[in-house]
Amino acid sequence: MNGSILLTSVAAIVAALSLGFPPTQDGKQGKPQDAAAAHDMTPPKPGKEHDALKKYTGTWDCLVKHSMSPDGPWTESKGTETNKLVCNGLWLETDVLGDMGPMGKFEGHGLQGWDTTQKKYKSSWVDTMCTYLCVQEGTWDDKTSTMTWTMEGPDMTGKTAKFRSTDVVKGDTRELNCWQTGSDGKEWKCMTIAYTKKK
Repeated sequence: MNGSILLTSVAAIVAALSLGFPPTQDGKQGKPQDAAAAHDMTPPKPGKEHDALKKYTGTWDCLVKHSMSPDGPWTESKGTETNKLVCNGLWLETDVLGDMGPMGKFEGHGLQGWDTTQKKYKSSWVDTMCTYLCVQEGTWDDKTSTMTWTMEGPDMTGKTAKFRSTDVVKGDTRELNCWQTGSDGKEWKCMTIAYTKKK
């Protein structure tokens, strides 16, 4: 095969791939049905697992209480959380704005969704109080309308710790509680958030 024929063959293959039609075994350009058979490009649709995410949509007023240690004082702040379904309803996008008083304005952003490969809910979170990506795994209890999240990551001192949180939906109100596992292996409550949905 001379150089011009080789270049022509390579160009034909590249063109076929760019159109999504893979070449057949005899080197001819495939038909659209060949590509569809090779790989189903139909976008995924939300399943029953995504019904849980719908319960969190809307805008919520938040009353946040937080403690830095098991015996430490509790601080209180207020904010607003807005949740909406994105990417054809596959993911719940969260935006939080708050006022932490002397510590300044608070801003947080998250994504929650159902991971079909691991059969678990997954969540990512970033905010103005941390420089790392928080990644959580979750389970949903339909009987109690409770999402339970677990994660392992840095605490406020930078040391790795385990965290567990529950987010209970009660119609137009929600309650989130978060616990941290201390060095003694015991859990202590580090945060609670009361939500009221805006009309």
